[in-house]
Amino acid sequence: MKFTAVCFFSLALVGGTLRLAAAPSIVTVAKSGGDYSTIQAAINAVTGTVSQPILVRVAPGIYSETVAMKPYVDLEGAGEGMTSILSHDSFIPTLTTADHSELRNLTVEWSGGKEGPAWAIQIPSGSPSVRNVTAIGQHGPYYVVAVNCKYPSSPVLKNLTLQSSSYGLWNDAQTTLVDSSITIYASDLSGGDGIYNAGGLVVLRNVTVDVNSIRREGTDVAPNLAYGIAGAVSGMTRLYGSRVSAIANGHGAQAYALSEDAADAEVYNSVLSAGGDGATSYGVQTISGIPEIAHIRVHDSTVTAGSYTVFGNATSVTQIAASQLLGPGPVGPVTCAGVSDGAYTFYPAVCPP
Repeated sequence: MKFTAVCFFSLALVGGTLRLAAAPSIVTVAKSGGDYSTIQAAINAVTGTVSQPILVRVAPGIYSETVAMKPYVDLEGAGEGMTSILSHDSFIPTLTTADHSELRNLTVEWSGGKEGPAWAIQIPSGSPSVRNVTAIGQHGPYYVVAVNCKYPSSPVLKNLTLQSSSYGLWNDAQTTLVDSSITIYASDLSGGDGIYNAGGLVVLRNVTVDVNSIRREGTDVAPNLAYGIAGAVSGMTRLYGSRVSAIANGHGAQAYALSEDAADAEVYNSVLSAGGDGATSYGVQTISGIPEIAHIRVHDSTVTAGSYTVFGNATSVTQIAASQLLGPGPVGPVTCAGVSDGAYTFYPAVCPP
């Protein structure tokens, strides 16, 4: 095993005090000429610590393997268009992160397995960082997830591009997603979700979500559904300065920009839109059950839909303030304050009709 010696030190903020922190030792992976020819072999051979982290640097190429990271061992590619990790193994994530580690500058893909479910990146615990990464999940017989954040993890995800045939981000953790884009071209029978928040907290800043669900030939028995963001029981979604679009096409299709099922959401300075040929479309939808109640608050945003800009369930709490609704007015128990419609008619204390 060979290491690249590094003799530099940097300043790190630890407990409010600046301390000297050693730069990482570097191990290289390459198709030829590296310390190792596979990523997992390199990770298995090293042990990082808080005082001596390890960097596994991966040269350009496609590496067909599954990877499990280690604490204090970072993984760095040569760029998202240069270094790719690819797997077809069902029930096993292409890459699994670890606490106190960072994944950056590469593409991780799961594609075309014979069984499912499947994940490109799975974050099981800890507080890893993932940045400048493309995650792709596609062509599965069951649902495929680009990034799965599991409880009790609390990752920070920045500058990500997520592409999937069913789910972009599946979250039941405390996840922060920043400066990222999610594209779903749904190809399974039930449509697709840009973000499915299954009961955790997800904070989205400057995120673009595009979901396009088109029914495949011969699948008319199944509903065609598109969800930009869907929240489940007890989840909380906070959206800042973002854009969410959901499109579903075909007879009986349904499109939801934001749908919360006994879950909560707060939307600030964002654009929500839903539509599609033949689709029943919802900009914002709340669904509640007893004792769980959905709470949605929309501030300084624009909501567009062909059927319902806002649809409130009888036991939900839905509040729209300082926003514009483009399409039919709200239905159900919705409170509006300072809202305008498509004709820029201003309604200071009631909802547009």
